[in-house]
Amino acid sequence: MQVSAYIDVHMSLLSLENGPVMTQETPIDFELIQRAADVLKTVAHPARLKIIDYLEPGEQPVAKICKCLGAPQPYVSHHLSLMKAKGILSSRRDGNQVFYWVANRNVIEVIHCVRRHGEEACMAVSAEK
Repeated sequence: MQVSAYIDVHMSLLSLENGPVMTQETPIDFELIQRAADVLKTVAHPARLKIIDYLEPGEQPVAKICKCLGAPQPYVSHHLSLMKAKGILSSRRDGNQVFYWVANRNVIEVIHCVRRHGEEACMAVSAEK
């Protein structure tokens, strides 16, 4: 089998296993990439990462989120509002309390992936010493 035919077959198998393979002929959906970048930029803040981590098990009232962060309500509400605007969080009101939860569970998976990468990088650096 010629090398180019082997590559074509291999790429076809990869696309069946892992979804579409990006090639030069595959158009890039820049709007989708921009939305992904916006979400990543939004969560790329220590307070927001703490909020998402705290909300991973389920919804919590703003007062408990403030207590967890050790931060004042206006500060926490600002971060909650930013993440809600990007579709990362959702909220509901019950009387005078507002409850938030992670609406887009994919964000948690991405954060876990980044965390694992950081842990692996730290272990690799420690192993080099």
